[in-house]
Amino acid sequence: MEKLEELEQQPFSTGVVFGDVNGLKKENDENGHVAGDRLLRRAAAAMRDFWGDDCVYRAGGDEFVALVSDICECTFYRKFQEFYDMMKGKADISVAYGAEWAADGKSLLAAFSRADRKMYEDKKTFYLQSAGAEY
Repeated sequence: MEKLEELEQQPFSTGVVFGDVNGLKKENDENGHVAGDRLLRRAAAAMRDFWGDDCVYRAGGDEFVALVSDICECTFYRKFQEFYDMMKGKADISVAYGAEWAADGKSLLAAFSRADRKMYEDKKTFYLQSAGAEY
């Protein structure tokens, strides 16, 4: 939240990527919290490896956010699609994502909310395709 507040004061653009681990409750229930923690670490590592250590934050629980500063809209969405496709190709981890771009700090909070909503839409799609699993 501190980084978000800092970026809200800036005149440059920011891309926002929300990620939420799918199936964490099931992993914890079936294999224990140590296995769930490993799943969280893999999700965070994937985001850090792609977006950079200085851009990725834990938003709480099983949610992570990447705040990519000073990036043009076209480049951000192209990179997000590359990241999304890469992650959807992984068999050992499933994460729901949502992304939005903000032209400047004044529009960042709205982009943050839209990215969060898109992530939950992606999560809903995952669980509907998984035949009604709980989330």
